[in-house]
Amino acid sequence: MEKEGQFNLLKNVRSEKAPYIVIAVGYVSSVIMILGTYIRFIVLGGYRGTLDESLVDMYQESSGGILGNCFLLTMIYSMFLICINYGKAHTGIRSIAAKIEAIMQLVLIVIPFSFLIISQMFYPLGAFLEIILSPLIKGLGYFDIALNNFPFFALVLYGTSILLLFLEKSYRKFIAYWLGLFFGVMVIGQLLIELFQYKILAVLICIIGAVLVGVRAYHAWTRRCPSCGKWDCFNYVGEKVLREEDISMVVENRIRDASGNMWGTCEQHIPGKGQVVLELYRCNKCGHKGTKTVTKNIASV
Repeated sequence: MEKEGQFNLLKNVRSEKAPYIVIAVGYVSSVIMILGTYIRFIVLGGYRGTLDESLVDMYQESSGGILGNCFLLTMIYSMFLICINYGKAHTGIRSIAAKIEAIMQLVLIVIPFSFLIISQMFYPLGAFLEIILSPLIKGLGYFDIALNNFPFFALVLYGTSILLLFLEKSYRKFIAYWLGLFFGVMVIGQLLIELFQYKILAVLICIIGAVLVGVRAYHAWTRRCPSCGKWDCFNYVGEKVLREEDISMVVENRIRDASGNMWGTCEQHIPGKGQVVLELYRCNKCGHKGTKTVTKNIASV
């Protein structure tokens, strides 16, 4: 019974993480697609003018390949899985709404596009697969309505799913990841490809990106857990005042003339509180707790 309970717990954890794993695959495949297209553009002499096609044309070609299909499938399946999880985790109207959303997505988006993408991936392998793929190709005929009206169905189904999930705080992180992937590829990715056609802009963007990544990495490093060693997880959770005493604080006041223009400064002593504070920290990965003692001066007026 104990092993069975542990298995069910592990199964539930995997089920909850499945949409996030799928969306992570989407981020990885999208980054590889964008960087791969740009690297191929450089290697083939794109900046030397020896290519017949532009970087935008190469990116559009890559978008229709395996990595582009992977991006589309991760968008589709991650939302489908999160709706299933939402329906299982709730009861009543919300559960029914989520399950209806999942069924509609399955019929109008998941199955039709899975059939379409699989047939596109295997079609170039040759005519010898025609017998194997013939049921698949015939099956696409049943989903003509869904495929031809994909923008409408996607707008309605994904719009209502996002609104439903947004009502609960614990699902908003997934919505942020999902929308980030969508706009990252469809908007930011397209914009970067347009700009990267010009070498000077590509260099400037790479420098700015490297600086931002470095700053973010340093910030994550300063919040590493002393126990498990993982970065960006040792978070401030509260504080306790250990000692407090009355003090006199020196502040600098600005002196202005009748017109409101500042012409000097003067020092002023004001009453305040000197505190010795114990800050509390907790790792959201391993649960390790830590403290740090700091002093604070707080003005009383």
